[in-house]
Amino acid sequence: MKIFSLLGAFLFLLLGILACSEGDVSFDTDDAEVVTVKAYMMLLGDSAGTRLKSDTLLPSDSLVLIAQIEPSRSIRISQFYWQIDSSSKHSEFSYRTNVSTPGLHQAKFILLDRFEDTLQDSVSFWIAPEPVLDTGALIPKNGTTSIPTSKALSFAWKSTVENPLSITHYPFLLKCGSDTLVDTVLNSTEFIYTQGFPTLTRCSWTVSAHDNFGRTSPTSIRAAFFTENDSEEVFGAAFARISTPFSSLLDSLRFKLFDADGNLLNLDNFAVDWNDSVITLSKLPAADYRLFVTHFKYTDFTSDTLHFTVRTGKVSSLGTILLSDTVQPQIICDFCTEDSLTWNDTLRFAVEEKGLPPQSATLRITFDGATLSNWDYKEDSLFIYTHSLQKSFAWHPLKIALSDRSGNYIAKNFYVEPGKSCVKTLDKASIFADSSISIPIQNLCPNLTPKRYFWDIDNDGNWDGEAPAAGLDSVSKTFSGSLFHVYQNPIHVYILYESGAQYEATFTLYVDGVSG
Repeated sequence: MKIFSLLGAFLFLLLGILACSEGDVSFDTDDAEVVTVKAYMMLLGDSAGTRLKSDTLLPSDSLVLIAQIEPSRSIRISQFYWQIDSSSKHSEFSYRTNVSTPGLHQAKFILLDRFEDTLQDSVSFWIAPEPVLDTGALIPKNGTTSIPTSKALSFAWKSTVENPLSITHYPFLLKCGSDTLVDTVLNSTEFIYTQGFPTLTRCSWTVSAHDNFGRTSPTSIRAAFFTENDSEEVFGAAFARISTPFSSLLDSLRFKLFDADGNLLNLDNFAVDWNDSVITLSKLPAADYRLFVTHFKYTDFTSDTLHFTVRTGKVSSLGTILLSDTVQPQIICDFCTEDSLTWNDTLRFAVEEKGLPPQSATLRITFDGATLSNWDYKEDSLFIYTHSLQKSFAWHPLKIALSDRSGNYIAKNFYVEPGKSCVKTLDKASIFADSSISIPIQNLCPNLTPKRYFWDIDNDGNWDGEAPAAGLDSVSKTFSGSLFHVYQNPIHVYILYESGAQYEATFTLYVDGVSG
């Protein structure tokens, strides 16, 4: 009975507690805080730090995407990231990027809380495209001939890409020969010229495109046309484009025009125009001609001789003339005997090249089979420094190789005399005709074993004396003064070694009282 009384009391107490707490746990919406995510963008380098929701940018602009959470500490985050269009995700609140693809883009910031609820906001921006010209859609077409000289001529072209948020401008240039007829900026893709053209002349026109954002079309329209012959004179014209691997060469070309008999013609007697890598020869009498092109300074650059025919009232296209260099450079040694030269601390060579000067990077020099880097090349002269090299008793092979700017290659071998000699004899000597002289031969190379010694006293290439080495590094032989018939005598001595090598030394013997 007592147990039931205690249980009832506990239940009564519990119900009382619940009844008293009911008002305390009820939810009031006025007490809730709203969490928001806001996305902004800002141009990098904007000193004002202006935050934007949309803007027009250039492909070169860098922008900073900024996410802002309010209140900043009222949410527990599970995941967050920036995403531009459908690209990869970047888990940063502040993200720096660059977008180069033209068109409209959206950058979205997405945040997931711990309950996987999604909060997001976005910004949008337009990447301005660069203007693009259709280089194939133009009037008049490149190479058009017989354009009337006294009628109006319409020019038209097409722009394939324009920025809809900007005005596109078209710089337009019209030239005939070396004279500029029109140099203006247009807001449309057409132009009508009404002032007339000179007769039998090559005229060129160019168009580019620019927008208000400073964007320029990557390519320009370039075309040329030829006017008709509206005079009664019996002339024709011809034109050719000059091509060379180096555009800088087009500034100083020399043209030679010959008639069918090979006579050189004076170009001053004709109308000659050289412009935009095209030569135009006007007022040429109808006949057969030959044209030859070379560079004024770099004469290795030449063209093949071009044969062509001019007809009355017609303009002939000669195609493209290629100016090329096929002549290899030359390496000249003014102090060499054939391909041999005397040992010196500085060896000098001349490099002769009538094309573009060779670059130092194309030079390769080897000395005794090893690459040598101690040299200078300047003003067509090559200086090779040998003072730090090890001299030997043998000839030193020297190889010089280089290529000119056109790729023509030359390699030349030289031989530098030994820095030391294995053979020693007298430096010079004087005797009387009625006396005699002992001529020594000494081996100075301890790593070589002498086999025989030889003397040639009359410079005829035959031995006048010889002796076996017999293990000796020095021997002498005596010769009578009566054997010499002139005052000055070159004496040659040789050592033949067991290895087969042979070295020599020379001195001059002066003999007084000779009768010859």
